[in-house]
Amino acid sequence: MNFSTTLVTANATANTTTTSNTQTSTPFTPPKTPEQDLAEQTFRKFRSLRSGEHLHKSFKKHNQSFSISTAFYPKDRSKNGIMYDEEDGEFIKNYKHNLTNTAEEFIQPKSVYESPTGEDNYVIAHTDAGVVIGVLDGVGGWAEQGFDSSAISRELSNNITRLFLENGEQKLDTKQLLIDSFRKLQKEGKVKVGSTTACLGIVDGETGKLHAVNLGDSWFGVFRKVHDSYKCVYQSKEQTYYFNAPYQLSIVPQKFLELAKARKSKYLRNEPEEADSYEYQLESQDIVVFASDGLIDNLDNEAMEKIFNHAIMGPIHDDELAEINVDLLRRTVISSIDPGFKSVFSKTLTEITGQSYVGGKPDDITTVMLYVD
Repeated sequence: MNFSTTLVTANATANTTTTSNTQTSTPFTPPKTPEQDLAEQTFRKFRSLRSGEHLHKSFKKHNQSFSISTAFYPKDRSKNGIMYDEEDGEFIKNYKHNLTNTAEEFIQPKSVYESPTGEDNYVIAHTDAGVVIGVLDGVGGWAEQGFDSSAISRELSNNITRLFLENGEQKLDTKQLLIDSFRKLQKEGKVKVGSTTACLGIVDGETGKLHAVNLGDSWFGVFRKVHDSYKCVYQSKEQTYYFNAPYQLSIVPQKFLELAKARKSKYLRNEPEEADSYEYQLESQDIVVFASDGLIDNLDNEAMEKIFNHAIMGPIHDDELAEINVDLLRRTVISSIDPGFKSVFSKTLTEITGQSYVGGKPDDITTVMLYVD
């Protein structure tokens, strides 16, 4: 996500010294219980999904069943632009690379340049209570100042996943999950500086109802078959201060805040309580899409509807949802690097400025899809 993070206005560890008669002592770490090992394995499974991977979750007691898939593509940060070739282009090479990332590279990459999802991140997990899905998009302005702009979206996604899994069969309020996860992030101190948007949803395993929240300019939409064609029947609205400056959850050091105040400027900072809330009853064959702005800055709802209607002839089976998700991602990547493409972003910029703009908007792109069986 490429925009500014500011809005302009008028423990040190002691070393143990040893001699020939002493040994360096290390803190005792109790072994994990089998339950703790299983919980960690479950967490790592959900946090290291490959692009194009899919899961299935059934709630047989309530006759509910869902297929879930994620697909992602980090923009090229090694040079000014990227070229797409149908057989041997950047999409194919990077997509294959994402299939070989280790779990550790997903959960704890060293920088945005090593992050398989770029500044974006996804949330996918399920328990006996329901399914949580979502996307987060780190603010790229921090990278321009030398910070890891992917850290906050990654660590917040980790917290959301852990807290959701820890609650097991207990039903959770989506906004409260976001609040608790962000507060935990603030207390942990793992992220020193950063900002991120968040779009998150929980599908109730008993009722099939979607409970979602959105803070910023990421997005979700529900596509439903209407007269044998998929239409977007429900969607979130973006929260922005102005064009390309979304609401964002931020961690900013106090000294940064004081310097900004001295310059008569301030950082864009929002609280998770400010997220908009949504509820929608899902039905069989609905497709729910959560996406970062890398998707919706390029493709509009009509374009997505055409993709779905071309690819889906009837009920979706097995890994077909993953194929549809990857196809949507591929088409978005192609459009984002096409200088002649009339993207949503270029159209909006034309409307705001009164000048003619055209071209796709290169960005990290992350999508999470859920299909109601």
